[in-house]
Amino acid sequence: MPKWMAGIDAFTAPKAFGLAALLGGVNPKNLLLAPPPAPQSAKPNLSGGEVWLALAIFVVLASLTVAIPVVYYAVGGEGRPAHHERVEGLAAAQQPHRQ
Repeated sequence: MPKWMAGIDAFTAPKAFGLAALLGGVNPKNLLLAPPPAPQSAKPNLSGGEVWLALAIFVVLASLTVAIPVVYYAVGGEGRPAHHERVEGLAAAQQPHRQ
C-alpha cells in the first residue's frame, strides 16, 4: 500500500471530511450532476429553508446510485446469490440468439 494511503488511517475527523469533500468535488460524475440544479437553487425568490430543502433532495437522489447497491448487499444475505443468478438468467433470455 502506498505511504499516502497508509497515512489516511491516522486522519482526524476534520481531515477525513476535507479529503472526502475534495475527492467528491473532483469526481467527474459529480461535476456533471451539479450544474443543472444550480440555477434553480440560486433564484433569489427562494427562502433559505427552500434552498436547503432543494439541496437535501439533490443529495439524496444523487447518493441513491451508491446507497441502493450497498443496502441490497447488506440486507440481501443468503438469498442474494440466488437472486443474482435469476437476474442473469433473465438477462440472458432477453439477448438475441446468435446462430
